[in-house]
Amino acid sequence: MSGQIRFDPSNPEYQWAKSICQTLQEAGGEGLFAGGCVRDAILGEVPKDFDVATSLLPDDVEKLFPKTIAVGKSFGVIVVVKDLLQVEVATFRKDGVTADGRRPETVEFTTAKLDASRRDFTVNGLFFDPIRNQLFDYVDGEKDLRSRTLRAIGVAQDRFQEDHLRMLRGVRLAAQLSFTIESGTWKAIVEKKELVQKVSGERIFQELSKLLESEDVGYGLRLLSESGLLAVLVNDGTLRWQEPLLLAERNSPLSHKWLQFAIWISRLHEMPTNLFFFENLFEKWKFSKDLKNSVLRGLYWYFEKQIARDHSLGEVLEASQDPVVYLGLRYYRDRIGGSASEARFFEQLDERRLQIQDWQPWVKAMDLPRDLQGPQIGDALKFCFHSQLEGRAENREGLLELLMKRGAK
Repeated sequence: MSGQIRFDPSNPEYQWAKSICQTLQEAGGEGLFAGGCVRDAILGEVPKDFDVATSLLPDDVEKLFPKTIAVGKSFGVIVVVKDLLQVEVATFRKDGVTADGRRPETVEFTTAKLDASRRDFTVNGLFFDPIRNQLFDYVDGEKDLRSRTLRAIGVAQDRFQEDHLRMLRGVRLAAQLSFTIESGTWKAIVEKKELVQKVSGERIFQELSKLLESEDVGYGLRLLSESGLLAVLVNDGTLRWQEPLLLAERNSPLSHKWLQFAIWISRLHEMPTNLFFFENLFEKWKFSKDLKNSVLRGLYWYFEKQIARDHSLGEVLEASQDPVVYLGLRYYRDRIGGSASEARFFEQLDERRLQIQDWQPWVKAMDLPRDLQGPQIGDALKFCFHSQLEGRAENREGLLELLMKRGAK
């Protein structure tokens, strides 16, 4: 497999990272690609980014390049910048005690072999010299890549004690790569799962988002559930496995994937969930305001009781302009099964969505009768727009005529 390592020479980030390695080597140090970029190249995938590891100290790295950012200098990390390209250059290190489950209290700069031993999984512990085309494997990572196995480096319990997020990362990587988690590593995840409570909301959100965008997301969700990590994350030990129903396309926006995830969680609960439950969860995981509101809009319609009875077709059509809401409506329809009236309502909804050419309101406030005031104006505009979406008139004049007839009743 070593001879199969290939990088795209037309990739500017690869060329920049390779030139960094050459500069480091010419200065008398080691300069190697590290971690995920090596793993992806061996698997025949295009690396998403490039990380470089070196034997040179951070001060020496800074002196070699005209533009750098000392984002984690105390941990040996310097970002080397060229135009819009940024490559992390990290000095080989050995970590001291980790008290917060994330960062070591001290680091000791060391060798490539010892640096590999402190990393998370064997498939991420590989180094590659792009100048000499040589692979360095101190942890049997290449062997695990061949067998498509995800294995913690050294003692799995120690790796997860050092950084609690590694358990979630293991599940995500297994789904992303379609790998089997090695039995000892899996056992350690199950044993240490409670530690994930201590991980910051931002890191949980980032890792779960990557999981939801993984190639084999269904497999990842099963691992998340069967390991007990999901129950800890949502603070509910009653969760029971249920196959996720994936209505959205794999390349759909992240908001669609999070809506699917939230609905899946709601189906696993023995006790009913609601918008308040998920609003608190999204706050805890530090969702952006836009993403939180988008997913909550979809959940609002999913949790409705009887849409055909409580909402007009025009009202639901207006809401369904938001693709996340429309996905929530599709999940609602799947959840309730549906009476004949509900089934007909959704047939009309789908038919009208295909027929509507113009989703912009034809009637503006200036078009309304001047005797309307305050809330009457908003009510009239809503009536006209919903009538437009339902196809009850062909133009603005027709909508205003409907409004006049309604007022005459």
